[in-house]
Amino acid sequence: MKRDSPSDVVTAIKAIEDRADLCCQNLELYSFPKGLASWGVLVSLVATTEQLRHQYGYKNYDVNLINLSRRGALTLRWVQEHGENSPSDPREYEWTSPLARAVNQALAIAASYQVFLDCFPMWHQNTEFAELLSDSSVRFTVPSGAAARRVSAFQKGFTQPSDRTLDTGLVLTAVQERARDKALSQCFWSGASAIGYSEPLEFYQALFPTHLDRLNTLFRRGDSINLGPYTLGQLKLAYAALNTVFAAHEDFCYRLGLKYEYPVNSCVMVRTRKEWAALISRIAGVDQAKCSTIIDDLTFSDRLWDLHVHPFVPIDRAAVAVAPQFPLSARADENMLRVCGHRRRACFDEASTMKEQEMLDDLLLVCPETLSRAVRVRLPKNLPDIDLLLADEDSQSVIVAELKWLRKASSEWKERIHRKEDFEKGLRQLTDIRTFLSQHPEFLSARGKLKRPLIEYRHVAFLFIARDYFLWPDRDDVIVADYEVFKETLAKALSLRSLIEKLKGYDWLPVEGKDFRVAFEAAAVNGVMIESETFYRI
Repeated sequence: MKRDSPSDVVTAIKAIEDRADLCCQNLELYSFPKGLASWGVLVSLVATTEQLRHQYGYKNYDVNLINLSRRGALTLRWVQEHGENSPSDPREYEWTSPLARAVNQALAIAASYQVFLDCFPMWHQNTEFAELLSDSSVRFTVPSGAAARRVSAFQKGFTQPSDRTLDTGLVLTAVQERARDKALSQCFWSGASAIGYSEPLEFYQALFPTHLDRLNTLFRRGDSINLGPYTLGQLKLAYAALNTVFAAHEDFCYRLGLKYEYPVNSCVMVRTRKEWAALISRIAGVDQAKCSTIIDDLTFSDRLWDLHVHPFVPIDRAAVAVAPQFPLSARADENMLRVCGHRRRACFDEASTMKEQEMLDDLLLVCPETLSRAVRVRLPKNLPDIDLLLADEDSQSVIVAELKWLRKASSEWKERIHRKEDFEKGLRQLTDIRTFLSQHPEFLSARGKLKRPLIEYRHVAFLFIARDYFLWPDRDDVIVADYEVFKETLAKALSLRSLIEKLKGYDWLPVEGKDFRVAFEAAAVNGVMIESETFYRI
């Protein structure tokens, strides 16, 4: 840890970091107009996603998109900060060899530098170990060893094979196929590696309900959640319309690429914000002004997380560009709540107050009737409430649970630190509850919450049930469980004792060597190198 390192080691590691920070200076890409350079970055990302999908299908497609999204966002930020301010016309953009060379150089540097951005800030915050290997290289490792790696793999989506679902895209109905084929027949080549087509509204209308159904499945919050200028339900409608347009365009490019050549000069969609808002309003039936605000919220401005959160990239003449592959694979509800937290904090805080209650409501729906339950059990002396209390008299078992819906951390180190602090706060609250009940085992029975004092139950578990984000607890007196895992296990539980034993074993976490592997990989920029743990799905 930094706090435990000698001053000369800290100085040497800081010198490596400072040298790496200069890697984005004087890139060839900066000689191009900002609009053209930004468009070129998106074109290269689309071409790479299509190449990977052609070679490997949908295996690891989600992981590849995340990595490309992050390095693309970093490169776009460099372009915005250092690029050439000269005007350019999007209608004249063309994917040329000089542009491709400059873009691919910048993306390669960004891919390596992203690893530096992941590691150094966490070392400064004393959450990672650093080992100085030489005056130009350092190795980073994460504390807690194998157990922490299992949690990290789970957070990355490296679930056990039996839990995996492979998204291979939409399967069109016969009506949708006919509408698609009609629209595809009207596509035409409008120049070198470029296509054009009239707005296929009939195809959009046929495809829109399917994308809306998909988002109905993915969205985990109620439609009435207020995001300020619009509700979550209106966002859902607008995003379904966007995905309809994105999916149609992606499919047209793919099919024409199979038959002829891939239309690389048309794979990135470019329209004005007004044109986007008008089209989305027409498809979704949402007020155009609200659609315009949604487009603005999805557009890179003062902050860019990645291309899943901010798929729209400003170029020139009021136009914004989008690489369709990224928003099609995004969690629109969580991403927009993240944006709302940045732009409209009051609305975000209001939406956040209802999260734990929504979790409780869902859990009670699947809770077996054989279990007694109580929620929001108040404790004295300013102690936190017991969110969920479950009891099973037959197996003499009790669960005392703390629920937290911790927003999934983005790649930004500040969010990772904040989520870690939120998690540790929840653990402290559960510890305070456990300490109080140990000192007052009759408290719950005296108030009719249990049939006997807590000490008389043979199996008592203190659970921290976390949604979207958790860490390895590094202690045996509490059990940490993912919310979805807990919900599914609770619904199938034959007894509370069996539920406790299953969760306590952590068998639901992926296993290193079976479900994933970890290797130290090197990343180098500007003459310095770091090694860090890289996860691979098996």
